[in-house]
Amino acid sequence: MDIQQLCAVLQGCLSANQEERKAAEALLKQHELSKGHVPNLLRVAGEPTVNISVRQVASISFKQVAKKYWESEKENAPMLAADDKQLVRDNLLEAIIRAPHIIQSQLSEVMTTVVYCDYPQAWPGLLETVMAHLTSSVS
Repeated sequence: MDIQQLCAVLQGCLSANQEERKAAEALLKQHELSKGHVPNLLRVAGEPTVNISVRQVASISFKQVAKKYWESEKENAPMLAADDKQLVRDNLLEAIIRAPHIIQSQLSEVMTTVVYCDYPQAWPGLLETVMAHLTSSVS
């Protein structure tokens, strides 16, 4: 699902029409583990040109999928693709910094999950990235 299609589906999740809303929610659920879906949710959540309500739905969906599939304690349980996880790690901090508070709160929960699961083994550059953002904020 490309970004425009994803935005349309996310908008459908806001519909007052129950059938349309349920169909949109089912479509999101169907694509939870599709390659590129989770990074695209993050991209929509962080995109300032997208309607704030759509961004909020994207951030909530992103949080739910990331928490469910980032890492599993069960053997052979479905998980997010390694490439998708790397894209999230590469863009999550920047998205949090630039997002309004209503979006930040959802993204921050994902950040907690990712740091807990991936730092330092799968995300060795996290500390340097955080320090670079802190330094650039002070300057």
